[in-house]
Amino acid sequence: MKMTHHEDIDAIFNVLGKTTDEIALCLCEIYEGKYSSFFEADNDDEIDSEEELEMVMLSCLGDMEDLIKLGMEMDDESTSEENDQE
Repeated sequence: MKMTHHEDIDAIFNVLGKTTDEIALCLCEIYEGKYSSFFEADNDDEIDSEEELEMVMLSCLGDMEDLIKLGMEMDDESTSEENDQE
């Protein structure tokens, strides 16, 4: 599993009151609870699926309702910026 850096990730984490370290720690704790060893995790093909990582990461980011509100706010801001450029 590999976490890549998205240009807006720090801003998203900031809005949610999280740091990259907190998210990484949460992910580690989840996977440590799911697997008994690194070898077992390393041999699980599903652990590398993007969908799997997204679902686990969402659980580390917080309440789903807050995430939906954040997504709507970010969409509104980007739509507003696009309208300003036109």
